[in-house]
Amino acid sequence: LSCLYQLKSQLPFDFNLASHANERLSALGHLELLQAGDIVVYDRGCFSYNMLHRHYQSGVHAIFRLQESSYTVIRDFFASQQTDIVASIDPSSATRHEILRKHPELDIVPLKMQLIKYQLADATFCLGTTLVDQSRYSNTKDFIDVYHERWGVEELYKVSKRIFIIEDFHAQNERGVKQEIF
Repeated sequence: LSCLYQLKSQLPFDFNLASHANERLSALGHLELLQAGDIVVYDRGCFSYNMLHRHYQSGVHAIFRLQESSYTVIRDFFASQQTDIVASIDPSSATRHEILRKHPELDIVPLKMQLIKYQLADATFCLGTTLVDQSRYSNTKDFIDVYHERWGVEELYKVSKRIFIIEDFHAQNERGVKQEIF
């Protein structure tokens, strides 16, 4: 079950019920319903070159929480003292081969991403965004605040899974399961 929420209203915008467990594939389905200029906030595990490329193609902006092991430029940024840079995401030849095997239609080109690093307690967080115009998007605190607004959604997921046991459906068909979700 994948759900796209509007952060300000905290209301579902779209949801996808699928037999696969592919978060990125579900996210690409949600992306088709958005308009150029919209912004999507993702948690760890959603970033990939394909996701970044699809956002550039659609004109829908993204804010990804990045893992340290993604790309060399991201690993180097994690290890550096810098807290805000615009970097070029350019897959290595081995990664290009793997991307093209899965997505032969992609035109692999270097893509710009603003990288933002910050500390919260003992943890280091890194965000990557397609909003790279530093003359307009230089206040990194705004990105941090927007990313943390999604924690309400995470709490809803936790409550839905643990208290309401939303994954324990009683219905025997897709329509019934969707009714239970609603």
